[in-house]
Amino acid sequence: DEGLDTGAVLLEKRLAIGADETAAELHDRLAALGAEALLEALPRHCLGTLTATPQPDEGVTYAEKFSKADAALDFSASAEEIHRLIRAFNPFPIAHAPLGGEVVRIRAARRVLPFDDAADASAIEALPPGTIVAMTEAGALRVRTGAGGDDGGMPLIDLLNLQWPGKSAQTATEFAQGRDLVGHRFG
Repeated sequence: DEGLDTGAVLLEKRLAIGADETAAELHDRLAALGAEALLEALPRHCLGTLTATPQPDEGVTYAEKFSKADAALDFSASAEEIHRLIRAFNPFPIAHAPLGGEVVRIRAARRVLPFDDAADASAIEALPPGTIVAMTEAGALRVRTGAGGDDGGMPLIDLLNLQWPGKSAQTATEFAQGRDLVGHRFG
């Protein structure tokens, strides 16, 4: 077949994507699964026991290459969407957002689950998206987002691994060391 990824399917494998899994981690797991599939398919191909299944013509899409501009985070988006973008853009082009006049790369994050303290919730919701709310006891930089998500999560995201320009990637604790970032705003 001369088309781009249009040939028949000889073997199909599936795997679940982890809730915090990055594109880099998924890539590595897919590479291992692909090797396993090849080891399974080759003997079956030699024996003539593989069945070729044509790919459907409907629903086919082609993805364009990501650019650095695609990875610019907008904290007015939901925490769920921001979390997905951070995971999708790791290892390239790496999600980023301006903070204090510098473009900070954000390599890992975690969603914030709902909590019961209504006073804290209303105080947080009064802040503009992108505001750094706290440095958590678990060592995350907690940031206000535009919304929580369809699952009822809080309008917050915990940033876990960040990178100042010209520096190595750091944990949020290392990133914030010596700086009072609470109250500052991404964007």
